Amino acid sequence: MKKLLFTLASIGIFSALNAQTVPNGGFENWSTAFYFDEPSFGLTTNLQSFYATQADNVQKSTDAFAGNFAAKLITVTNNTDTLPGVIFLGTPSANSIVGGIPINVRPDSLKCFAKFSMQPNDTAAILVAFKKFGMPNPIGAASIVFTGVQNSYQVYTAVINWVDSNTVPDSLVGFFTSSSFNGSAAMPGSEILFDNVGFTGAVGAPSTDFETWNTVESLEPTNWWTPNFVLINQTPCVTQTTDAHSGQYALQIENVVSNFGDTLGFATNGYFGQNNFMGGMGVLQNPTMVSGYYKYATTGNDTALVGVFISKFDVNSNTSIRLDSMLIKLPAVSNYTYFQVPITYNGWPIADSLNITFASGNFQNGNNLLLPGSVLKVDDIEVFYNPVSVQSFEFQNTQNVYPNPAQNMIYIKLAKHQSNQTFKLYDAKGALVFEGNCHYQDGTLAAVDISEVPQGLYFYQIFNGIKSQNGKLTIQK
Repeated sequence: MKKLLFTLASIGIFSALNAQTVPNGGFENWSTAFYFDEPSFGLTTNLQSFYATQADNVQKSTDAFAGNFAAKLITVTNNTDTLPGVIFLGTPSANSIVGGIPINVRPDSLKCFAKFSMQPNDTAAILVAFKKFGMPNPIGAASIVFTGVQNSYQVYTAVINWVDSNTVPDSLVGFFTSSSFNGSAAMPGSEILFDNVGFTGAVGAPSTDFETWNTVESLEPTNWWTPNFVLINQTPCVTQTTDAHSGQYALQIENVVSNFGDTLGFATNGYFGQNNFMGGMGVLQNPTMVSGYYKYATTGNDTALVGVFISKFDVNSNTSIRLDSMLIKLPAVSNYTYFQVPITYNGWPIADSLNITFASGNFQNGNNLLLPGSVLKVDDIEVFYNPVSVQSFEFQNTQNVYPNPAQNMIYIKLAKHQSNQTFKLYDAKGALVFEGNCHYQDGTLAAVDISEVPQGLYFYQIFNGIKSQNGKLTIQK
């Protein structure tokens, strides 16, 4: 449980709880989510691009030299990293490309049609290499580089340089890229279109006209986010199940090992970013509990998890501040079982978003507990609130802040004289409307000018860097 920003003093006892169904908390609504198209020729950076920017950077384009489609490669950025659009012939490893496409002939030249618009000092390229018996050093290679702007398709060729005159390769590796692999040279916005890529001088060499593409999509629960797009050509980790607690469907999450070696199995009503679960459903009051029903089958000693995270958007920092969180384990059960996740935060400011996340494995304790095949099913998710409004808060009577009601100036009497104390005012929605330092006049008496704050009912916080005093203040003009 993360520490609270602060807790309001002497909050009254509430007599009842308000329950609300989480949007699609019964998992009855599903739709097919399209992610991107993948060319049947090569492996692309679309997965990395979609994960970082929610868009692909190797695209099926109708702006073709011949036929219906060409491949458009775009260099994109997510404000922290720059990612060229790349098609790999083979599987990239730490320092090379392994595997590749089978070949048993010796072509003499590489040939392609291309048009492009490169950013200044950036360079697009094609590089191919021919290998024998999986040896790291190629027995032949060719490359073409592209700079500047070419608005119409032109043919480009490059002679293949062979290390000897007779060795026949057994595999072809290489890449197409929209930018230099030198991170400082790659520029967002560089793009190039390729079509009719092949070889001359040999019959049967691999080639592509980019007419064949595979659609990457999955059936997704409405209002929930999953990592299914990572599991291209694999079993998705989040699926629809008719084994429901009520209604027709429930949510099923299974631990699945991706092609990158990660064990995935979670769903969230927000999204996953910056190594944390973020976003979620909007709320107008502080939630007090999330509940639902689950059943869980594990292949060993794994446990499922449910996490609840509440946050408040701060306009000053332009970020959401985490107010509270709770993570509980869900042990194996064969029948649908009721669960509750309590939320202890009942402070100020009021939360504006609630993230609910389910995981089919215990990622808290390392990969040894993320067991492939563990399956979690959840249904009928609800959230509960304290029926609280501004008028519901009760504070201890205090003479430390006066006058109250106030008009243009207030005075603060504190026990200790500390120069770093701050004074904050929040409106009825929990938004910060005023912040200032306490400027002492004499001894422990400070004056705060609130002449620009509109009249109304506010909550104040006085913070000395260690603890806070809280109260209610009325401003009348």
